[in-house]
Parts: sequence; structure tokens; C-alpha cells
Amino acid sequence: MADPVFPPLPAAGAPPVAPPGAPLPPVGVVLPLAGPPDLLAASLASVVAQEGVEVTLVLVAMPDGPDPGPLRRALPAALAARLRLLRLPAPGGDADPAAPGGDADADAAIPAALDLGIRSLAAGPVALLWPGDRFLPGRLAQMLEAMARTGARAALSLVEIEAAGPLPEALMLLAARQMLDLACAPGLGFALLAGNPQGAPGNLVIDRALYDLAGPLVPIGAAALRDLLVQATWWEEPLLLAQVLYAHRPRLPADPDRARLAQEVTLRRLLRRGLSGAAPNPHFPGPGNWPGYLQALLAAQGWGAWWDREAGPGAADWRIYDRPGSGGGGPAP
Repeated sequence: MADPVFPPLPAAGAPPVAPPGAPLPPVGVVLPLAGPPDLLAASLASVVAQEGVEVTLVLVAMPDGPDPGPLRRALPAALAARLRLLRLPAPGGDADPAAPGGDADADAAIPAALDLGIRSLAAGPVALLWPGDRFLPGRLAQMLEAMARTGARAALSLVEIEAAGPLPEALMLLAARQMLDLACAPGLGFALLAGNPQGAPGNLVIDRALYDLAGPLVPIGAAALRDLLVQATWWEEPLLLAQVLYAHRPRLPADPDRARLAQEVTLRRLLRRGLSGAAPNPHFPGPGNWPGYLQALLAAQGWGAWWDREAGPGAADWRIYDRPGSGGGGPAP
């Protein structure tokens, strides 16, 4: 029996659902070459191990990353024949990949590398792989089959954590938390406000056409992938395949100031989308969708001020949490 997917119905406005047994489309895989070479080799080996699907591999050499030569030479001939090796220009426009990076945060340049790789692919589904993470066996074939079966143009799976030391509470039982986050929300956009249904930044397969609508990635480190998913959700509901198919290796905690900035950027861009008019996806968070639920959620998270900045005085006529006795949210503008 096929694994359940959420939502179980074809996405509105999606391409026709493929008949059972139809050939899977070719898929591009984009991997920025950042971090320790041994972890990158493990990431690459997980791509090589995928079966039942034709892969175009896009490796993006980073300005301060490792030499791509050994990784390239380790590829089997069939995959090497479909390899695209790109170079991310160094800060200031210098295209020398050996030039030093200008940002102390090792993750800061990865969104630009992913953008470069995605743009090199003309059409079709694109699977992202965060450096050091791994695709688990069967990921690509099962994700593409689920997308073809439902007509979805973006998809997630459940995630397992690979870590040598103790995990923070937010990452314990992560796959169960992903399912719970989505089950307790009207849609993925609301779940992204309150929880972590994505599980890991690289846990995303997105059609190139949907990326053109939702992208490009913004320069906020790992949070850029969450933002891309939020923006894609304005157009349609991505699906969550209820199977563990992605392994994530957590990085050291980000700088708190950068983390807060990334959270504000993502949320305010979500609110700006919601305020721009009726979303093609009727479950996207906005004033016209699930009135009352969104207001309460923003108040509970302490994000009323960010809503004020995006909505202005027009928000007062529906911000029910500002009424006397309703429990906070700050004064109405």
C-alpha cells in the first residue's frame, strides 16, 4: 500500500495526476559543497544510492569550500555524465572559489549556492540537499511518485536526526513532531508558523515552475529554505509523505540575533503574502482564511508587532485578540 500523503487530494491548479505506473520524471539534485569533505562524501553517496530515477547532479563549489575534484572523481560513470559543476562567485564578484568568504556564518552563502544550482535546471522537479545531510534509500523515487500521484509541485518527507551528542528537545522524536505539527493546523502555512513540519532545511523537493513563483531564496542562512516553503505554500499546499526519507545532521546553534532576524524576515514575508490578496491556496494564513485562528496564533507567539508593521491600521478591524479580556496582543494601532 502506498504511504499516506498529506494533503491526500490533488493540489488546486496542479498538473494532471499521473496514472499509476507512469514513468517518473528526471530529477535535479542540488548540493552546495560546504563543510567537511567526509560529510560531503556521505551526502554524495546517498545520491549515488538512489534507484529507479534519472538524476542530474548539480554540485556548487563554494568560495571557501573544499576542492570538488575528489568528490567528482568518486562518482560512477552514469552519474558523472549528467554532472553539472558550478562555482559560486566569491563576495565582491571574484569568481575564484579559493577566495576567502566574507561572512563568519558558514551557512550564509548556501542559499545563494542553491539558487545558482536550481537556476541551472530548466524544468522539472528539483531535490535540495543541505551539505552534510543524506537522502535515505528510496527517497527520490518515492517522493516523485507521491508528487505525480497527487499533482503536488512541492513535497516533504519525515526526517531523522543524526547526531553524536544529546539532542535539544525540539529535535527529539522529530518525525512524530512533524506529523503532530501538521495534524494540529489547518494547513502547512499555519503549521510553519507554530512548529517545524519541514524538519530540516534541505527536506524539500520542488518543481522548477513553482520555484520560479516562490523564489528566489533570501540570504538568511538555513531559514531561507523555510521561507521558500512558506512562499510556495501561498500558491498551493505541499504534501508531506509520511515516511522517514531524509537524514539531517544539526549544526551548532545559530547566532541568536541572526536567528531572530531570520524568524522576523520569514514571518513578515508570510504576512505580506497573506495581505496581498486572495491566495490561490485557500489554506494559506491570511485575514480571509481561518479568521480568528491566525490572530490567536500570532498573539500566542508574541508576533503582534510584526503584524502591525505589515498591516498598519487596517488590521484593527479583525484583530480580535486586542479586545478587552482577550489576553494580549498589544494596543490596537
